[in-house]
Amino acid sequence: MHHWTPRTTARSELAELLRDRYPDRAKAVGITIPELDAIAKYGREAEVADQTQKKQMARIAAERGAQKDLKIDVFAREDALRDRLPAVVRELWAANDRDSARWLSNLSFARYRFRELRPSESPMTATAASESADSCEGESKEAQTLRAVQRVQRADVQTRARGLAAFCRALLDPESAPILKRLTERGISPDDLHTLADDATRLAEMGRNELRAAEATAVEAEAVRAQLEVWRGVRRMMRKAVQGVPELEKKWAEC
Repeated sequence: MHHWTPRTTARSELAELLRDRYPDRAKAVGITIPELDAIAKYGREAEVADQTQKKQMARIAAERGAQKDLKIDVFAREDALRDRLPAVVRELWAANDRDSARWLSNLSFARYRFRELRPSESPMTATAASESADSCEGESKEAQTLRAVQRVQRADVQTRARGLAAFCRALLDPESAPILKRLTERGISPDDLHTLADDATRLAEMGRNELRAAEATAVEAEAVRAQLEVWRGVRRMMRKAVQGVPELEKKWAEC
């Protein structure tokens, strides 16, 4: 792929000099004005596209940095919330609030996928497998298949963030008031949960922020390619047109 370089702009500047100040020299060696216009035009377009691309890449880098900072912050607060849950469950059991204790114990704010275990990953040893063979004889094929799968937590950022947001909103439900009261006593208020839910949602909506090619890249490449096509056709004539004029020779050396 073609890219802008200082030579690209130097060719534009040389073409502009010949067109605007030395048209007779260009004509004398066989270069036409449309050819000089094209070299100048395409070189300037490539230069502008290169500058635009740099701005776009800087913006993309800033977005990536912002997403990284948000991810670190959100999951640090998620970790702090997780830290408090076992103690809250214990208090609920102690207070004989069994419904809330069971609800909090069973609720997960992570989503899961299932994958089938390879034989080498099976937690059962050969001995254990043989001992349980008799008990499995009456099981259906589907039941035996279920015994060979493992629950694996999905770790991608978007899934984790969506689950966290859903969990925080569930905690803010009026029915979760006993849990919320104990979390507040441990330093996590309803406002904290609201903010965490909103931030987790925002993180999930950002999607996978992969560094993509800036939109100006294609424009830059096409402009440089078009300039080179014209330039190569007139290069020998251009060399002769600049001879004897220091200003033109200096610019030629940059091309």
